[in-house]
Amino acid sequence: MKKDEVKLTTDEVSEILELNNEYQNILINFGQLHLQKIHLEKELKNISKLEDEYHISYAEIEKQEKNFKDRITRKYGEGEINLESGIYHQKIK
Repeated sequence: MKKDEVKLTTDEVSEILELNNEYQNILINFGQLHLQKIHLEKELKNISKLEDEYHISYAEIEKQEKNFKDRITRKYGEGEINLESGIYHQKIK
């Protein structure tokens, strides 16, 4: 061994190896978290896309419902529909 070299004790070598292992474990955990984050971001994009599609579908159904009500009102006059009985109750003027 050279003059400027010092042999570490077994405990010191064990300690530095343990610290190195802890670094490695943390890096592995960071990698796993990053992959989970990518997966969740992808899932969130899919959810947002579905949400947009449902908003569009909802607006289309609202439009169809309004057209139906307008058509029924023109045909039978102002009134209300009882969905359970299928009867249209005309409003008396």
